[in-house]
Amino acid sequence: MNKLTYYFLILVSLSCHCQENCQQPIMWGNALYVNLSIGESYVFMDREITLVENKNNFSIVDVGGRRVKLMVARRSLPEVVNGIRIFIADNRPVANLTDNENNKGVHAALSADALLCLSDPAKPLLDPVKFVFPISRDNGFTWTMAENSHMFAYLRPVRAHEGIDIDLSDARGWKKHALLAPEDGIIKEILYTGHSDVESRIFIQSASHPELTYTYSHVNRYSILVKKGERVHSGQPVGYIWGDGRWGHLHFALRNYDYNENEKVIYGGFNYLLNIFPQMYELYHGDLEPRRKTWNVGSFRFAGNYWIYGNRQHLDFFDPLVGYGWQLDDWCTHGRVETSCTDEGILPDQSARLSKIMHSNTTQPVTNPDNYFDFEVVVSNGKYIVNVRVGDMYTGTWQRLEIEGLDAGTFELDHSLRSTGEKRVEVNDGHLTVRIHLLDAFTPAGLNELHFSITGKNNYK
Repeated sequence: MNKLTYYFLILVSLSCHCQENCQQPIMWGNALYVNLSIGESYVFMDREITLVENKNNFSIVDVGGRRVKLMVARRSLPEVVNGIRIFIADNRPVANLTDNENNKGVHAALSADALLCLSDPAKPLLDPVKFVFPISRDNGFTWTMAENSHMFAYLRPVRAHEGIDIDLSDARGWKKHALLAPEDGIIKEILYTGHSDVESRIFIQSASHPELTYTYSHVNRYSILVKKGERVHSGQPVGYIWGDGRWGHLHFALRNYDYNENEKVIYGGFNYLLNIFPQMYELYHGDLEPRRKTWNVGSFRFAGNYWIYGNRQHLDFFDPLVGYGWQLDDWCTHGRVETSCTDEGILPDQSARLSKIMHSNTTQPVTNPDNYFDFEVVVSNGKYIVNVRVGDMYTGTWQRLEIEGLDAGTFELDHSLRSTGEKRVEVNDGHLTVRIHLLDAFTPAGLNELHFSITGKNNYK
C-alpha cells in the first residue's frame, strides 16, 4: 500500500461514526466500502451519508440531504446522488436469506446493517490502465450477465451465490476465452477442489491492495498457466475453464479476508466477499452507462438446469441490463420467483412456480401484494406472435393468462403442461408483458416456456 492510500484511509476512517464493531473502510481502486448501521452516518467528499432504513433487498440512504432508495447491487449499477457515486454492496435482509452457517461467511464483509460503496464520479471505479476484465475477448467473448451469475443470487435456502458466474458455455471443450489476471499480483495458492477430475481454484493476491484476494473457480487443472508464488501482471493469461463438459462458467470473486484466519478457511471457502458487479461491468464496457438489452425474438425456458442452459432460468426480478424478468419490486427480498425444484435445477422440464406466498421454506417468506405476476421482456414496439406454455409437471396449477392485455385463456391443470397456441399482440410501450393471474392464495400457477417474435405489418391479422 503506498503512502497516499495509507493516509487517505486514516483520514476517512476518522470521519466514520460507526459503532466500534464495524469493520474499517475497505479501499479497492477508487472506491471505498463502508459499513453503516441504521441511523449512522459517514462523511465522504464533504457529504454526510446516512443509512435510513433497509427494506428487504433495498436500502434507503440520505446523501447530503437527498434521500434515495437503492437496490442491493446484485446486478445493478451505481447512482450519482449529490455528487457522490454510490451503490449498496450488501445489506442485512439479503445476508439473512441463507440459513446455512457455513454460507454466512460469504457476507462476512457486512458487519453492520448495510455495506455501501462510495466513489468520486469523476474517476473510474477501477483505473483501466491497471485493471482488466478477467476474461480475454480475443475470441469474441460476450458477457451475458445472466441470472444465477451475479452477487448474492438466491439459489436455495442454504446458499447465497458466492461471487459472479461469467458464462463461458460457448467455450466448452475448447481452449478459448483465457482467464486473465485482473491486475498485477501474486499467485497465492492453487487448489484442487474435487468437484470433478479436472477442477481447480486459483487465488491471486492484489498488488495494489494486498489485503484483497481474487478467486477463480472451475479452472481446468491441466490448463493452468501459472504456479504458486509467481508474480503476474494485469491481463496475463492464467488458465482456461474448458475440460469436463459440465462447468460452462468462471466463478469469480474478490475477498477481503483476515490474515489471522485459518489457511483452509482463507483458501477453501468464500468468506468476506465484496460485491464487485459494478466494477466488472465498467471493465467490460469501458464505462458505467446502462445498456438496455432488447429482444425482438426469443425462446425462454423457465427454471431447468442452469449450468447446461448458460445460467439462464428466467426466474429473476426484471432488469433492463438483461432485458427481461419478473416485476417483484421491494416485497421480494430473494429477487426471484420459485421453481419446481429447490436444488439448482435437477428435475427435468421444470416451471417457474408462482404463488401468493413464496419462499415459505426460508427464513423470510414473502407475500405478493397483487393477485398476479408480470413477466416482462424489453422489445421494440411492433406486432408480435407469442406462444406460452403454462402449468407444472410436479403439482396441480390454475392460471389465467393475459399477453399485452389479450386474454390468452384459463388453464386448470393436473401435473401437466398446456400451450396457449399462437397469439398475436401489439406492443406500444417497449415491454412485452405476460400476466399470470392466480386463483387464490393457495393454488400455484406455472410458467414453463415463452416464445415470441416480431412480425411484419403485412403478416399481421
